[in-house]
Amino acid sequence: MCGDGQQAEFVGGTTITFELRTSCRVKIGNAMTAFPVSKTASVTCADADGNVTCSGY
Repeated sequence: MCGDGQQAEFVGGTTITFELRTSCRVKIGNAMTAFPVSKTASVTCADADGNVTCSGY
């Protein structure tokens, strides 16, 4: 879920477009993380031993 209200459930990948700087929350299983979105980027997130790690933002 992202700060502008956008929400997506997906397997594999998805594309979400934002008009303004916002933050997004990614949940995989019971693990969760959040990151800021302020530029065009391809963000990759994965479950690493029960922790969500994201890169590319």
